[in-house]
Amino acid sequence: MENFHGIQILKRDIQVLEKIKHPHLYHIVLDPIGQVIELSLSGMALTHLPFSIGDLRGLQKIDLSKTYIDDLPSSFSKLSNLKYLSLINTTLRKVPEIIGDLHALRELHLRNTKILQFPSSLGNLTNLKLLDLSYNKIRTLPESFGFLKNLEILDLCRNRLESLPESFGQLHKLRYANLSQNKIKILPHSFENLIGLKTLDIYQNPIKVSPKYFERLQNLHDINQ
Repeated sequence: MENFHGIQILKRDIQVLEKIKHPHLYHIVLDPIGQVIELSLSGMALTHLPFSIGDLRGLQKIDLSKTYIDDLPSSFSKLSNLKYLSLINTTLRKVPEIIGDLHALRELHLRNTKILQFPSSLGNLTNLKLLDLSYNKIRTLPESFGFLKNLEILDLCRNRLESLPESFGQLHKLRYANLSQNKIKILPHSFENLIGLKTLDIYQNPIKVSPKYFERLQNLHDINQ
């Protein structure tokens, strides 16, 4: 370990942090061996991340919210221990294919960005529990969306979705789904397979469905139409 602004950090991680401007503005958390496990760059005037970001092998949480980042470097796929990623209120224009390499990811926050769609590799995030895609302009979801078998909380409010993939019904662990303020006209046939769903918000969608339809979802206790 070496000294970095008064704290002991692994030399490998210092080399990454030195490439990020204004070290006094960001926040880090270390593990007992001086490895960076949490990094917050929220609110910084960053337009990109250094390619060496992938060398932070112990990183479990990174907050890039309120920055000007519009893409992620390919080396980001090396963050095999990453469990939490936030890009809220950024200029991110697309979700790169490499997002599917982050197999340990539990929470993905992409609220209020510039993204319009997702790569099919999103379905590789089988450990994901929370996905916030609200306040975007998303028109479609990939069929692989149904592979998110551990997803429990989903927020898709204020997008431009007109339909949901048939695989949506495979999200058996989904407990909360906010689909409000979209353009969804019909729910997929598989929707009735969401056996774990407890809360559903479909407010301000042109969906025409009988209230009895939702009686099939025995655990659904809170619905906003």
